[in-house]
Amino acid sequence: MAKVSLTPLAEGSPTSMVDAMRALQAGSHTPTQLVQQCLTRIDEVEDTVHAWVQVDGERALAEAAYQETLRPEHLAQLPLHGIAVGIKDIIDVAGLRTRCGSALRDAHLAADDALIVTALRRLGAVILGKTETTQFACADPSPALNPWDTDHSPGGSSAGSAVATAAGMCFAALGTQTGGSITRPASFCGVASFKGRFGRWPMRGIAPVSVNLDHVGPHARRVEDVAMLWTLINSQLPLAHKADRPTQAQAILDGSWLHSNDAPRLAVFDRYYNTTSEAGAYAAFEQSIERLRAAGASVETLTLPPSFEGMHASHQIIMAVDAAHVHQHDFARAPETYHPKIASLIETGLGTSAVKYLHARDHQQRFRRDLAATLRPGGTQYIAVCPASVTTAPPMSDNTTGDAQFNAVWSLSGLPTVGVPAALGDDGLPLSLQLGAHVESFGLFQAAAWCERAVNFDGLR
Repeated sequence: MAKVSLTPLAEGSPTSMVDAMRALQAGSHTPTQLVQQCLTRIDEVEDTVHAWVQVDGERALAEAAYQETLRPEHLAQLPLHGIAVGIKDIIDVAGLRTRCGSALRDAHLAADDALIVTALRRLGAVILGKTETTQFACADPSPALNPWDTDHSPGGSSAGSAVATAAGMCFAALGTQTGGSITRPASFCGVASFKGRFGRWPMRGIAPVSVNLDHVGPHARRVEDVAMLWTLINSQLPLAHKADRPTQAQAILDGSWLHSNDAPRLAVFDRYYNTTSEAGAYAAFEQSIERLRAAGASVETLTLPPSFEGMHASHQIIMAVDAAHVHQHDFARAPETYHPKIASLIETGLGTSAVKYLHARDHQQRFRRDLAATLRPGGTQYIAVCPASVTTAPPMSDNTTGDAQFNAVWSLSGLPTVGVPAALGDDGLPLSLQLGAHVESFGLFQAAAWCERAVNFDGLR
């Protein structure tokens, strides 16, 4: 077992993305210093945690140096200048390989950036490199190891992004989720996360698992970081309501977006989570809920809709058939290159009838409507609070990235979620809350940040 110190940086060095932005604004750090801080950290711990497929340090430093030559009025148009970001290795970065954890993709050199990477560059972010993924973003473990305890899984499939962020190797990283691949690794590694509403961001330039389930979103140290990153990224959407984005970003930067009396209206569900969670993990969840109540939050109980029944089966059917559609030709040509769990998924998809698949798709649409309606009974809007994982990170010897079923609820429905680090399990490993809402909004981030402050996970690091 090895544990990577999570706060090893020199005194005065920023440890979170928004803190780094504040340091740049104050003039205490330069873009080059921030990028070099991340590269130094990679040199220190990468051999222990294996978060990266490729680090493009030379190009990152060159970009940071170029930014230092820009006039202030130009830098003002690049709010993420100097911020080093990792990219999951199923997302295209021009000039780098997109291997997807597979030997079949060793020669795939991306000619263009994925659309969301283009957005990051337009905002000034410095792309540091590609982070480890499970093979084709499915369930077979990746080489990455959990920085809290390297004998335990960091989750998947966005394992490297969560590990790199938790270990201080970058200020944020992009991941993707089809089942639980953003939220669960963040929970296992003790970082914040965000999975946006399905379809919010076009997936162009991202290797697909399921066109009906795939989402993209960030990992970062704190909720304010993922809120800042997603708010700015959304400003790059062609039809975005851009007028309020700079105001929201500035409010995060100066801290005015939170007020002590802004206790959110929260809800827990009446069943399922309490009987499915491992006992110690659910006890930690209940303690977190009590801390939220003690801090002033209203916490009601809502009933899961009837369409919740069978939703996990529908999720698996859709994922299997869609993955089989993506991989059928390569799988027929070179089945030996596929790892066991994704091979089994593809075989299941190939053997599933069209009628069964269409029933699952119908169920998905019904469940999406029903869950959204459940979160706003009588017009009153609630934010659901659920455990982000069934257990803490499982041992690597179990050959699993963990159970994704708590996250699949939100992947099938396509509703947005914020992951909030909240507690430590009996084994000393992190557990997160998963906050979900019927609509993607700045208010969801504000509620999540309020909860983050109330549970005070930073005091447990």
